[in-house]
Amino acid sequence: MLLIKKIIMTTLLKKLSLFVLTITIITFSIFQCEKPKSGENALTKLVVTADKDYTATIAGTNVTFAESFPYNTTQVTIKTLEVSPKAEADTNVGRVLQAGGDDIVVTAENGDMKIYKVAFTLKALAGFAGVSGTNQVSIATSESGSVLVVKATSSVANVGSGSITQHGHIYSTSVQNDALVLGADNVSASQLGTLANAAAFTSTLTGLSAFTTYYIRPYVTNEAGTAYGTQLTFKTPVGKPSVSIGNAVSALNSITLSGNITNTGGDGTT
Repeated sequence: MLLIKKIIMTTLLKKLSLFVLTITIITFSIFQCEKPKSGENALTKLVVTADKDYTATIAGTNVTFAESFPYNTTQVTIKTLEVSPKAEADTNVGRVLQAGGDDIVVTAENGDMKIYKVAFTLKALAGFAGVSGTNQVSIATSESGSVLVVKATSSVANVGSGSITQHGHIYSTSVQNDALVLGADNVSASQLGTLANAAAFTSTLTGLSAFTTYYIRPYVTNEAGTAYGTQLTFKTPVGKPSVSIGNAVSALNSITLSGNITNTGGDGTT
């Protein structure tokens, strides 16, 4: 009887040892198969859309764009966003980023975070110097007084982004919305062509009407768009009237002369 109990106990102990060994092996295998969580939290690609698509340059946590955006851009929209495997970004496609600067946070699988600073520059319009001494209008008349010559001088202070492709003065006898703009109805323009550096320029305007108020404004166009200087007004002077004399007709004790006023000088006086 005692021998039987020993055999049973021995068998139970062997089974218990085998069970413990099995659990140990399984536990060890589980721990062996579990890999550490990834710590990669990289922003790998960013494409945004404004007037067109722009691909970002990513250096460390600084995100920039090689090409400048249109000067009036206030925000852009994310078109493509890619991060490292198993990482997550706090944003997605369709998000709007502000022109003043914005952040994108990328979080790794292990919880580590990186904050990417997104910044972009805008194309700059050219600029004009102040009114005093730089925006001037001078008026001259021909000897006959029938042809008016106006010279308008302005000064470009900076060329902005890229070279200036066109510059000059726009002028008209009327103005819409308090300011002259290129392409508006009844607005004429001098075209002086390209301009490599900041400089003063003069437009010579002929064929203007006498005794008439004009509005005039300098403009300059570069790749960012068209900038305007201060708008001025001037009034052309009264021209000299002119008269044509007809044939003399003689009669007994009298001579009849005829004439025709061909130009009143602009003020309507007859």
